[in-house]
Amino acid sequence: MKKILVSLTAITTLILSGCAAMSPSYHQPPPSADQAWKKSGATLETTRADLKSCNYIDNVSQINKTKFEKQTQCMKDKGYTISTKPYNAYNCYGNAPAMCALTRMK
Repeated sequence: MKKILVSLTAITTLILSGCAAMSPSYHQPPPSADQAWKKSGATLETTRADLKSCNYIDNVSQINKTKFEKQTQCMKDKGYTISTKPYNAYNCYGNAPAMCALTRMK
């Protein structure tokens, strides 16, 4: 009986740890625009200047779909890329970054 309980405990622990490792980081806040947009050779100051020149508003509650698409395209035109993986419905709420709009437009 003791072996069965130990085995069940081990299996349960493995399953739970596996689920936690495979799930997105729900408790990690999404990155702000100046941290998320990447361009080879660009410094943080350069990125911030380019965001400003694109009139980038990094607050999902202050933009609409048209503004979001325009500012995103502006950054892409400047040679920047962005990973959308850190943005999900579980960490995009409240005063969230603009890229969280992706979770609302799907």
